[in-house]
Amino acid sequence: MKSMRVLLLGELSGFHQELRPGLERAGLSVTSAHSRTAFPEYRSDIPLYRPPPSGGGTLTLLRDVASQLLHAREMTGFDVVQLITPKFFNWKLHEPMMRYLKRNNGALVVVNTACTSDYHRRVRELRYSPCAECQAHDLKSDCIYDRPDERRAEYVAWDLADRIVSTHFEYDWALADTPLRDKLANIPLPLDTARHRPTPMPPGPVRIWYGETRFGFKGGRFIRDALTRLANDPTVEIVQSPRLPFAHYLDFLGSVHIMIDQANSYGPGMNALYAMAKGKVVLTGAEAEQGHASPAINILPDGDDIYRHLTSLVGNRRALEERGKAAAEFIERVHSSDAVAQQYAEVYRSIV
Repeated sequence: MKSMRVLLLGELSGFHQELRPGLERAGLSVTSAHSRTAFPEYRSDIPLYRPPPSGGGTLTLLRDVASQLLHAREMTGFDVVQLITPKFFNWKLHEPMMRYLKRNNGALVVVNTACTSDYHRRVRELRYSPCAECQAHDLKSDCIYDRPDERRAEYVAWDLADRIVSTHFEYDWALADTPLRDKLANIPLPLDTARHRPTPMPPGPVRIWYGETRFGFKGGRFIRDALTRLANDPTVEIVQSPRLPFAHYLDFLGSVHIMIDQANSYGPGMNALYAMAKGKVVLTGAEAEQGHASPAINILPDGDDIYRHLTSLVGNRRALEERGKAAAEFIERVHSSDAVAQQYAEVYRSIV
């Protein structure tokens, strides 16, 4: 029987990179298309160009548009096209490219794994949200998700999608009160555990790492407060790393005991999964609403809460070992790309 052809369009923190091997082992034929400029470590069969986060001038814009137009024909003839976000293409091409994909392929799946206008609209209703900290520390002007044109662009993708797959409780919940509710599915983040194996806890002081990216959104102020209080503890080493190539980043994770992911989320991000697969203790969002009782330590946007968790771990090497082992087992059971790919394959079969 002919295998299903799937195009994975776009990349975010290695999501599609990790999902692809599971889909291929499940018998699907997979093609990836993303920017090698932004993600040089990840395989891309269709090498799109996307501008850097800082934007760029007119030549950057023209190169972005030209790349998408030149490769448009290569993005046709698939049974399923899966986009990593609802707004992937250059804003000038977004709607025509989305309609082109819909017209020239079997089905569209859009992954809902990051901020959207509906998330921004509703998240303040939850017990806590990243909005105030994000506004205070990350944004130089108004939030893009307050803009009507951003919402319209997202709804081009949402309306054309045959299925919307959310990876976190809060992203799924944000769309549950909209007419899109019947399109929603919820599937955990993927990790190719065949490539990510546990490493031993290192000797010496307890090494704690927190990468200060998206400082406000991830609750960096609260995490920094807790770490500052631990800075003079001789049994603790708070480590920092520069921005590293992906392979070096994974090696670096193997050298720590504890990784702090984020404090404003209800579930873990991809970086938390990489660390857990390495057998590390991870502090992140692990609320009950996310499902799948996790050995990750749920932290709140509260310096006292984070400090209390850290101090209980630092003095208990046995607890570090046991929780790290449980973390790796949890990733294998819940997030392995084989298990996650089977759930995606079921979604694909239901719409093709």
